[in-house]
This record gives sequence, structure tokens and C-alpha cells, in this order.
Amino acid sequence: MKSSRPLPFLIIIAMLAGAAPANAQQNPAAVARPGAPPQTPDPAAARAVLESCIAAAEAAAAAPPTGSAADARALAERAEQAFRALIGAQPNNPDAHVGLAEALSRCVLPHAGMTGAMRVIEQSLASLQTALALEPRHWQGRFLLAMNYFHMPAFLNRTPDAIRELETLRAQQGARNDQPHYGLTWRYLGDAYERAGRRGDAQAAFAAGAKLFPEDAALQERARAAGAPAAGTPEVPTASGEEPPAVYALAPLRVEGTQHQLEEARSSTALRRVDVYTMPGGTAEMLQTLQALPGATRAGDGVDLYVRGGDPEETPVFVNGGRLAFPGRWEGLNGSSMGVLEASVLSRAYFSAGGFSAKYGNALSGVVDVETQGRPQEAYGRVGINTVSAGASLFRPVGARAGLWTTAMLTDVTLVARMQGQSDKYPDMPRSYQAVAGGSFNPVPGIELKALALAAGDESSRIIDTGAYHGTFASDGATQHGALSARWLRGDGRAGATASVTGSRRAGGFQFGVLQRDRTDHAWGARIDGDLVTRGGLRFRGGLELARVTAATEGTVPLTPNVAPGSPAAELPGDRESADHAGVYLEAERALGRSLVAVVGARADRLPGEDEVTLDPRAALAYTSGAWTLRGGAGMFHQGSWRRRYQLPDAGTPTGAPTRARHLVLGAERAGEPALRVEAYTKQYDRYAPGEGGGPALASGSARGLDAMVRWQQQARLNGWVTYSLIDAEGELVSGEQVRARYDVTHSLTLVGRFALSESWELGATGRYATGKPYTPIIGAIASPQEGWPLEPVPGAIHGERLPYYGRLDARLTRFQKIGDHTGVFYLEMLDLNGRRNIMGYQYDATYTERRPVDSFFAHRTFVLGAELRF
Repeated sequence: MKSSRPLPFLIIIAMLAGAAPANAQQNPAAVARPGAPPQTPDPAAARAVLESCIAAAEAAAAAPPTGSAADARALAERAEQAFRALIGAQPNNPDAHVGLAEALSRCVLPHAGMTGAMRVIEQSLASLQTALALEPRHWQGRFLLAMNYFHMPAFLNRTPDAIRELETLRAQQGARNDQPHYGLTWRYLGDAYERAGRRGDAQAAFAAGAKLFPEDAALQERARAAGAPAAGTPEVPTASGEEPPAVYALAPLRVEGTQHQLEEARSSTALRRVDVYTMPGGTAEMLQTLQALPGATRAGDGVDLYVRGGDPEETPVFVNGGRLAFPGRWEGLNGSSMGVLEASVLSRAYFSAGGFSAKYGNALSGVVDVETQGRPQEAYGRVGINTVSAGASLFRPVGARAGLWTTAMLTDVTLVARMQGQSDKYPDMPRSYQAVAGGSFNPVPGIELKALALAAGDESSRIIDTGAYHGTFASDGATQHGALSARWLRGDGRAGATASVTGSRRAGGFQFGVLQRDRTDHAWGARIDGDLVTRGGLRFRGGLELARVTAATEGTVPLTPNVAPGSPAAELPGDRESADHAGVYLEAERALGRSLVAVVGARADRLPGEDEVTLDPRAALAYTSGAWTLRGGAGMFHQGSWRRRYQLPDAGTPTGAPTRARHLVLGAERAGEPALRVEAYTKQYDRYAPGEGGGPALASGSARGLDAMVRWQQQARLNGWVTYSLIDAEGELVSGEQVRARYDVTHSLTLVGRFALSESWELGATGRYATGKPYTPIIGAIASPQEGWPLEPVPGAIHGERLPYYGRLDARLTRFQKIGDHTGVFYLEMLDLNGRRNIMGYQYDATYTERRPVDSFFAHRTFVLGAELRF
């Protein structure tokens, strides 16, 4: 029953011609005239060109005579142009978007090379998502979407998505058999179940379909081959011509959605795995890619997420239900340079920059929720090597109901440092390893059990300037994360539950002058979440979570801003500290008519480091009209005072960790081409806990601004996105003085583009610009009140000046190549092409009279050459 060839897909969809609108009949004039489509877009003419290009593509594939390929390619271009012109004239017509997707999948795809195929598939998916956002019950659009998923290569693991769309069609059709093409739903749902190892479900689907469509020879053959028992009439007795029953989706997080989630009342972003892989300069890192999306503030070269002016610790990263103790590698005093999650392990990734669901507690600014791969449906793998790293992945089903996967990578920057002439800056070259393994088991239909184990380690040393000291900063770290989870979904899709038990550990240390600090963090967690849709359409979500965190810190830390050897330092006691977290939430969602959705909820927590119970009410509204969705959200958010980051003594940096924030978010989003998203927000901080560093204490804070994104993903050659963020963030000191916030980056602009040079070559580029961060200048020095201690700096106005602007241009040149039955990818990654030495701060000498800039990590042009084989 398995197939990866596109030809059956093309033949099957040809059966849908009878389901096309009455005006979609043959237009001989439109077909006979070569060249551009008609000046006035005409649905009938566009459909006629589509039917001609489908016939030409099938003829060329079956027995290509001389010249047939060129003729088919010309007709494919005409069909695509015709539907793009129709969309331009009728952007809210779902049939036009479905027609474009059909032209792309059935006519353009057979002629696309490796680069072109990826682009065509993305464009087809985007068109179908747009059509379904305009008309969720569009049968042909949803079936085409399911077929796109069904026929994707095994390594993309999209069979579960095909099953989801086909199950939605099955519920929408009910027991209707008045349209012969409805039998395709049962046929391909059974095939998808068999591919997924769900043989009992496949038998039931074939039997029910054969009962409903006795004249469908293919269904009858499949039912006999599967040994399906005689099937009764399906449970949903919808008579011919009646309105199909409502479809309730309990899908958790949208898997690599090609659009932002228009059906969600709250604003959020569903990260696409293809964006992680292909964003130039993203180094195939999830966190680097998230930094290029709306809501992320560009505050440095690392992978830390500064969400709308908030500290990275205000945006936790969850993996399979548990909070990751630390998501980075090569940790320094200002965050980490790389992340620990490699793109191939991602199944679902959700990012919200504010106003998020009551499901998430102990977070102030944003949330990243990641779910790793489930059970592989087919065996596949990948191996890759470049001038920085080498890695491999393997995915394999085990029997009919289980599967295992693993991925590993080793990283060493020695070669690149030598190419740059920077070897003298690294006494010990940065090195790291990552290894992730997982397994999944489906004992019975509707239940999935998963296990995950992650291990990562890193070490490096680099000569830097910080704390009035020029010397070697050495760091090492190790991260482990494990998770066991279970998911249950009722057969009718109206109820589901997930449960998880997780453990996470991070051990890391710094050595720099008198700073000799080692800290080990442990986090254990358990949670259960439930989801229920009543027959009246009211949806309830609720859950309970429990967690315990511990930390042990030992070594010595400086007592003054000077960290040079011999400077005053204090020895840490090495005591083990611990704190607990308990939280519960409940929220309800209701559609108020066909266009308005409301969500109200609340959560109660006893947070780590706190004694009292907090209560967070939250609410959201979404109104959809055509391609536009308007959203609003507000709520209270609390986070415990437990933090793991360390700050050197600095009298010029305000201190304190906020434990409460209030969010208000208003936005608008448009589906289509281009897709548009604009969101305004305000965030108010208060209830600050004491912090390290010795600077003036904060009493309150605020951040307000605007995020916008425009995305093109259906163009013939050039696709990408542009994001812009405007932020005005400030804090109020205990003294009453108003100061700029530490991450008040007024303007952030990111441009990402991918241009298909040919069928096999692609050129991409990412440009970043950001206003410089505020900093506190040093205006002099005074003698220390402690005899024998070094001079102490005299800070000027708190955050009274700004660093120079941040600017960086990255690019990637990619070659896709068929190697036998496998796919080869060859690439040249070019980082910091503009060669700008972005300044991350200033360093002073021991007398605080001489100032030197501190360059970013990527302060020199870096070229990474690599190759990958997917099999």
C-alpha cells in the first residue's frame, strides 16, 4: 500500500473533475492560445489550462515523446500564472488558492528539480492552508493537502499529518456516499493507517468505505486484501445533501504549519522545520531561527531569546512536557553561543511572545514548547559533515507499533579558527557533542507512549576583555534531559489527555581571573493535561503540574568589578538549595457564531522560591473575516524568584528579577500571499526580587511596542520574510529614577530570502539590523573604601548611552543533487559577510581611563563548507 511516486496522486485527483464548479468547463480558446493567461482573470479559463497541463504531464510521464516535456512545462507555467492572476483579482476565493495548489502539485512539480521540488511543495501547502483558512470545509482543498502529506518522502515523517487531514474529511463527510470521490477519503485513510502500522484501523476504514461505495473497485480490493470484516453503516448518519457534522480538532501544536495559526485565538508562531534547515546564518539551530521571528529582540550573536525586552530566563524552553534546565552550549557571562536542539529531532515547535495560554506558568515574557519526533513510519537516515561539525541521524520503525530514532553531532571550530587566523584567541578550541535518542510505542489505537534521552557537553577557552582584566575565559558544561510521556485521544476526537514525567540537569562552570564558579542544576517535573469538547461545542482545557528544582554552587566570585588575579573574592559555601512548584489551570474556549472565538481561563501556582499562591486570570478573543483575523489577549503572569544566571559586580547595571507581569496584546493577521501579521503590545513588570551585581535596585518596569511580519512563500523563485520590531522599554529604580531597560533595542529588522537560481541551485541571505543596546558609561574611578582593594569605577547615567548599531549579513549557497535513490545536499554557509565587528560592550583598564570595544562572537567573516546525504 506504500507509494512515494507522484503519478498515482496525479491520476487520483483527476477524478475530482466531476466535483469542480459548473463554470469550470473546457475553454478551447484559452487552451489553444499559447503565451500568457487572459488579461481578465477567468476561473473557467484557468481551469481549462489546468486540465490541459494535467493531461500533458500525465502523457509525458507515461510515454514521453519528443517535445512533450517542453510542451508540458509551458502548459504548467501557463496554469500557474492563470491561477496567480485569479488570486490577485479574487484573494478571498478559496477555489483560486486550491486551483493554484493543484497546478503546482500536478503540473509544475513533475518538472521541478531538487531545489524546485522543495519550493513547489512549500507553495502548494501554503496555498491550501490559505484556502482552508478561508473555507475550512473545502473538500478538495483538504484532500489535496492530505495527498501532499501522504506522498512526501519518508524522512519528512508527514504520514501523521495525512492521517489527521483524512480523519477530518471522514468526520466531515459522515456516511454520505452521494459523491463518488468521497470514497477516496476511506481508501487513502486506510493506506495511511497501514503505513503507520495501525492495521486494525486500516481494516475498519477499508470495510466502512467498501460498504458505502460498493462500486469502488479499489476499495473492494483493499478490503478483501486486508481481511476486513463486513462493515456496518458508519456512526454518523448524515443523509445526502445535509450539512456535514461539525469537526472538532484537538490537534495539540500545529506541526510545521505553513502559515501562522489562524485558528488559534492567541497569537503564536508554529515553527517550520524547513525554516530551521534553510535559514541562512541560522546554523540549523531552532533558537537562532526563532530570533528571526516577530517578538524576539536582537540583543547579541548568541542563541538566547530576549522576548520583547525580557531577560532570557523569562522565556523557558519545554521539551516533551518538561522545562529544559538550560537550552544552550558554550555558555558565557552573557548567555550561550549555540543551542542543544538539532533540527532533525523536531516534530512540533510552538513560540509565543506574549499573552500565552494558562497552560504555561512560571514564565513572564514568552514560551517555547517543543515536541520531538514520534514513531517513524518508514526507515530513513542522514549523514552530514562540514568544516565545523559532523553528525548522523537514523529513524527506524520496530514492528507495526513501535519505532526508534537517534541523532548525534560533534562540533569543533579548530579548522574555521585557523582559516580566519584566529587560533591564537583560543587556548583550547571550542568543542561540543550532542546526542538525542527517542522511541515511541502505540499499544492500541489512540494511545502513544514516548521516551526521550538528550545529552550534550561543551568546553572552550577564549581570550577576552571583561572586568578590567584581559585573560583566558574557560567554560565547560554538560546537559542531560529525559522524558517519558503518554498521549491518549478518543476515537471521535472530542477528548484527549497527555501526561509526562521529566528530569533535566545542567552542570556548568566559569574560570576567569578570580572568578571560579561551578553550578549544578536539577529539575524534575510531572504534569497532566486534558482536553474536552462538549457536544454543544464548548472546549475545556485543564491540567496539573508539579516540579522540584535544586542547585549547588561552589567556587569563588569577585567582590569588586575587577576580576584580575589577586582581586578581592569570596568563597561560595557550596550549599545545596531547593524549591518546589505546584500549578493548576483551567480554560474554556467557545465559538460565538462563525467568526468569533473567545477563550477565558486562569491558573494558580505556588512558584519556586515563593511562599504565597498566585492567581493568573487570562483571556483572548479572535475575530475572523475572510483572510483577516483580529486578535486580542490580556492576562496576568507570574514567575518565581528562582534564577540560575550570574552577573558580575557592576554598579552601573540595575538589579532585580521581576516576578509579575501584565500583558495586553492586540493584533491583526492576513492569510494569503503575502501573509501579513502586525501586533501591538504592552507589558508591565513589578514585584522585583533582589538580584546580584550590586547595581541600583529596580522597583518596576514596562515594555511597549509593535511587531510586524510580511512573508512570501508562493513565489516562483524568491521567497522569504521580513520582520520588524519596535520597542520602548524602561524601568523605575527604587529611588524613583526612570532608566532605559537593559534590552531596550528600539528597532530590530530582519530580512530572510531564498532565491532559486535553477532547478538544483539556491542562494539565500539573511540580513539583520538592530539599534544598539543601552549601557552605562564609566566616567571616572575612586579609591576603594577597603584598603588594598583596586580602584572602583564611577558609573555615569544609568543606561544613559547606547552601543553602535548591530548589523550582520549571512548567506548560503546550496546545491541539491540526486545520488542514486538518495538526496545529496551541498552548501557553503557564509557568516558575517559584511565583516562588521559588532560591539557587544566596552572594556576598561584597571584605572578606568582607557576604553576598548568588545567584539561579538562572529566578528570575522566565517565560511562553512558542508555536505549531507539523506537516505
